[in-house]
Amino acid sequence: MKQMLDDLTVHTLLQAHDYELKLVTVDGEEFFDMLVSGYEALCKKNNVQLTAWNQVKGTYDVNPKQLMRVADNLMMNAIQHTPKAQKICFATLSEASDLGHWLFEYVRKSYTFNFSKFAYIIVQNEGEGISEDKIDYLFDPLYQVDQARSKKDAHGTGLGLSITRQIIEKHGGTVDAISKENSGACFICSIPKRREKID
Repeated sequence: MKQMLDDLTVHTLLQAHDYELKLVTVDGEEFFDMLVSGYEALCKKNNVQLTAWNQVKGTYDVNPKQLMRVADNLMMNAIQHTPKAQKICFATLSEASDLGHWLFEYVRKSYTFNFSKFAYIIVQNEGEGISEDKIDYLFDPLYQVDQARSKKDAHGTGLGLSITRQIIEKHGGTVDAISKENSGACFICSIPKRREKID
């Protein structure tokens, strides 16, 4: 109930057009190291294999609390939909050279990265995936794909991905979901690289 009220409050606040997140300048390596850490125990508890790493360099203007919410939302979603003994990759990257063989081939073919302007938060999980007709609705408030999957482990308010999109957009970035049935799903968030202000 507490989580539901918190999600509803944050969702309502983020929907206000005149609401702006308070951003602070952070060291990319230090902040994103922290962002990707702390999920090992939960994945182990759910018998899911996790590989998490950070390769972000430079400085960024972010709202740390809200980007931590984004990471939590994406990871909880991935854990919920990853079958036992299968894999989740959680990566934060700022250079094209950091894109390894781990990224699903269909993601490579369908998503265009722009590392000159953005760093990326990527959460990819193996599993059933999401059907093409449901991808467009993923970020709608209260929409849950659990109706098309097993509900035995369903949880959450149905606002997590909607909140995630709003937070990323308030940072000046985008979030995309790419999936292939019987393979898995990949969520990619872009975060603008910091431009030095010229007086």
